[in-house]
Amino acid sequence: MIKVNSQSLLKIVSILIILFATTETKSQVTSKFRAITFDERAKPLQIATEAYKAAEKDFEKYYIKAITELGTNEPNYTLVSFYYDKCIELNTRFNGTLFNWGKLLNQKGVCLNHIKNFIEANKYFASAAQWHTQRKEYSNAIVNYDLYLNNQYNGIIMFYRARCWDMIGNEQMSINDYNTIINRGCSNKTILAMSYNNKAYGLIKAQKYTEALPLVNKALEFSSAVSFIWDTRGELHYHLGEYEKCIQDMNRAISITDGETSYDNSYYYRGLAKLKLQRKAEARKDLKKAVKHGKVEAQKYL
Repeated sequence: MIKVNSQSLLKIVSILIILFATTETKSQVTSKFRAITFDERAKPLQIATEAYKAAEKDFEKYYIKAITELGTNEPNYTLVSFYYDKCIELNTRFNGTLFNWGKLLNQKGVCLNHIKNFIEANKYFASAAQWHTQRKEYSNAIVNYDLYLNNQYNGIIMFYRARCWDMIGNEQMSINDYNTIINRGCSNKTILAMSYNNKAYGLIKAQKYTEALPLVNKALEFSSAVSFIWDTRGELHYHLGEYEKCIQDMNRAISITDGETSYDNSYYYRGLAKLKLQRKAEARKDLKKAVKHGKVEAQKYL
């Protein structure tokens, strides 16, 4: 039996119960309404439960048919695709509570790959990867991005895969993806800029500052509207001992937005640069803001 989650069902039932409860309240005020009975109040729950159980049963039927067909010597992938369509339709109807969306979308995509409908297959792989990424299941997301990229190069998809590699701590694989994007290009200039930036930041962490500088400069050529690219160059200037340039870049990063992840870092390195220049009062203000925004290591300089 397929394991299910009845959260959506309970939401539907709750709304219906509130509706009927409202009807009963009105009945106490005017004679046009009467108090509903317990059986009448329970009816929505019964109807919703029966509908859910029927959908669960139908889903299991189509899913077993798909798996059974796949187990034959020569599977009819067109037929399997039809069964998965039915499963997806049912899962959609009940907000994904019948089955794991990521797994279902992946299986549909693999089936489409077998019938060489690669464009449609990639739509399912991308959706499955996004679903897993939203749940921080980065390894599962990478599996689906791999399948997509095996069919077709896409700089945006490769960037998303690189970010997943970053999230699981595999810096070398992420750099490989950034290199590919840089070498093959990307239709989205912001993605291309962030690829240059992220590769540069990897070099900064490895203390390869002179190698990182031309990359982050190139990133700014493609996009000067992303605050964390200015933040990256500001941090780089700090490590190179160019404190005035660091302050200028961090000013730009902070001025663009106060909502991006570079915000605490920008205050932190601007504060450190001001300390180096003996502008202690100004530095203290920046470092306090860095702590406020989550940069706890700034506390030791206060």
